[in-house]
Amino acid sequence: MPYQPYSITSRAKQIVKETALRSSNIHADFLEIQNGSLEQVGAFIEQQIAAASSGQKHLVEQPIFNKIELFNTQQMNEFATGSMARCFGPEFLVFEGRRYPRIPNGDLMLMSRVLEINGKRGKFDSESSIVVEYDVPDKAWFFRDSGYNSLPYSVMMEIALQPCGFLSAYLGTSLIIPNIDFYFRNLDGTGKVFADPDLRGKTIKCAATLRSTIISDDTIIQKFTFELTCRGEKFYQGSSIFGFFSPEAMAKQVGLDSGKPVLSRYEKGNNSGSSGEWIELNRKLRPEALSAGANRLPQGQMKFLDRVYLEINSKDGRGDFIYATRVNDPQAWFYTCHFHMDPVMPGSLGVEAILEALKVYTQKKGYGSRFKSPKFGLAVDRSMDWKYRGQILPTHQGMKLEIIITDVLEEKGRILVSGNASLWADTVRIYEIKQATISISEGD
Repeated sequence: MPYQPYSITSRAKQIVKETALRSSNIHADFLEIQNGSLEQVGAFIEQQIAAASSGQKHLVEQPIFNKIELFNTQQMNEFATGSMARCFGPEFLVFEGRRYPRIPNGDLMLMSRVLEINGKRGKFDSESSIVVEYDVPDKAWFFRDSGYNSLPYSVMMEIALQPCGFLSAYLGTSLIIPNIDFYFRNLDGTGKVFADPDLRGKTIKCAATLRSTIISDDTIIQKFTFELTCRGEKFYQGSSIFGFFSPEAMAKQVGLDSGKPVLSRYEKGNNSGSSGEWIELNRKLRPEALSAGANRLPQGQMKFLDRVYLEINSKDGRGDFIYATRVNDPQAWFYTCHFHMDPVMPGSLGVEAILEALKVYTQKKGYGSRFKSPKFGLAVDRSMDWKYRGQILPTHQGMKLEIIITDVLEEKGRILVSGNASLWADTVRIYEIKQATISISEGD
């Protein structure tokens, strides 16, 4: 594997020298935070030894603490918006005052604790792994605004992918070339849904593994696999590729089409003879779309579209066309959450916008009318692939997307609607999603 041990540059040495006192203070803070977990472990061991010494037949089965946390919420908040050194230790002081790859914060930080890390800092020639838990709030904002109790696909993606970023940071990927202010971006991925459990008020466990690290000039590429479980039941599994890019490498991003502006099918014009129909999502919608039922359209923080154009030409749905737009708001809620000092719309929310457009389509087609109490949910036993070759920044004017319906299937008491999609930042096509799928079934 093309990995070379990192060396501290003259700039880094100067930073460390000038901040020696601050280093001492941060090191003390780091040790104090870590000490809480160590005290829990020590107390439990002492209790077990005392039980064994007294001749008890069984050691204490219930520890005096709930869980041993390698990293807690306080430390993750430091990594998200504060000091990387206070989370990972003083060797990360080289990044103080600089922009560096972080995890999401606020409503988009979907990790509660790190339970386990297997890997050695600075070692990238073998696999490393992490186990993270997320305590799902019973009345989370994403349940409130999606209108149903299934975990939104974008939230599921974030729960699976954020531990990958944490593990990469812990291992010191940025320290490989410490003089570069890296950007950290998701590039590709695939995920398969195995179950659609009710996760309200429950704890999700993510187990992620770093499979490979490739270093080339000022770019670092890492591949991960991940699995989400709840109470031992696997419900999501997949793999994803991330990249660390220098500012110069990021500036060379040209989208999916070698930098050429590519028109959507709607913009090219259509010779099918169908005039299509525009639905304005910012206006008062049909009563059934705004109902309190589990198949209503997303609102609030889960709403990512302004207008949707539908072109329906077939009875079975195949070949039907969806086009949708959003005017970019530089003050949108997710920019402050993703990331601190590096605002960018999460790719997962672009995927959610595509699924939102599919929901508008199903409303128009009337698929929900086949059920007494229809609900949207995860598409169990279906895989989705994503490819990102660009980003939506606060400086962009707008986002647009298109979907070609590939399948509408009715099976096992549900209707599955699938399509292949592309998404643009202004005139550049940056995302490609294969087999984006939503499920409609009978509600509770």
